[in-house]
Amino acid sequence: MNLKKTRYILFLSFLLLFACDSSKHLQDLKDYVARLKHAAAKPINNSPNLPLSKPMELQVKTTRSPFDDTTMQNISKENLAHPLQGYPLNMLQFKGIITDSNNSIAYVLTPNNKIYSVKIGDIIGDHYGRIKKIYPDRLEIEETTNNGIISSKRIVTLQLKEAS
Repeated sequence: MNLKKTRYILFLSFLLLFACDSSKHLQDLKDYVARLKHAAAKPINNSPNLPLSKPMELQVKTTRSPFDDTTMQNISKENLAHPLQGYPLNMLQFKGIITDSNNSIAYVLTPNNKIYSVKIGDIIGDHYGRIKKIYPDRLEIEETTNNGIISSKRIVTLQLKEAS
């Protein structure tokens, strides 16, 4: 009889353990976490209808112009390599421009968070791209490729990347 009683008690114990399964109580929490993970995985809709920021006028109280090249007059520009030549164009970000009546200076951000100024004619990128045009929302860069036999040119565009 003792053996029968022991088996009966063990059977009831297992039955109680299965009846008290904690996973059933946590199912609501598991469903909630799954919904949060699913919601976080959805891509953000970057609507093209968002207005671009409006150009600002900067009031400077000095007479020095950022378009003046007098500081570079004694240095041969052909011997200088622009720091942006060390980066592929797809790693550079066009961040903005400063313009006066007939000149523009563009600002480009590198992957190591340094900003450099460039102007039309500057060479940037690791394929010797020359800046051809500076627009408020993009830079047009002409790259020349040469495979030893044929030389070809292509236009690469860097779109404006506003601060986020």
